[in-house]
Amino acid sequence: NAGLGAGFSDEAYKAVGCEVLPDSGSLCAKAQMVFVIRPPPVDVLHQLRGKYCVSWVGRLTDAGKKEIEIANGEGVNLVDVTAVPRITIAQKLDCLSSQAKIAGHRAVLEAAHEYQKFFAPEITAAGKYPPCRVMVLGAGVAGLAAIGTAVSLGAEVRAWDVRDVSDQVESMGGKWFSVDFKEEGAGSGGYAKESSDAFKAAQK
Repeated sequence: NAGLGAGFSDEAYKAVGCEVLPDSGSLCAKAQMVFVIRPPPVDVLHQLRGKYCVSWVGRLTDAGKKEIEIANGEGVNLVDVTAVPRITIAQKLDCLSSQAKIAGHRAVLEAAHEYQKFFAPEITAAGKYPPCRVMVLGAGVAGLAAIGTAVSLGAEVRAWDVRDVSDQVESMGGKWFSVDFKEEGAGSGGYAKESSDAFKAAQK
């Protein structure tokens, strides 16, 4: 029942031809390649010596670097799905973007729950209520998803990013919040880079 948390029963896997094994040891013994969402613990890596393990490693994080070190020591071929480049041909494998979109959507829903009021403007017999004002900091994949969700709930949305992505923000229904300071905020691969101290001072 390893898939129950994601809504998939053992029977659902069997129905499409999968073999369900009793434990991770049996799986590692039969498989040549194992795909896991979270990086596997040391005891599982030990069982994968000479085999392939595809996982969300996060090679640039401290935890990811430690995982890679352990995998090297155990002789495991570790494949990090977060290392897939953001190019057109690899869009179907871009797990960072897909998860960022979910995170942006979820962030607004969580905020709306905590806010405990309507996001959209209301006109009732008791009076008129203005829309909720939402500020989104960062207009990457997660930020744009957050903007779209907040706008769909009726909020008045403003957004800012170190990169000049005002056209993307406005296309999602938000309003661009600008800082009167010229600096290129885009790094390699279209990702945002850290702002200079002078820019941070102007931002404040």
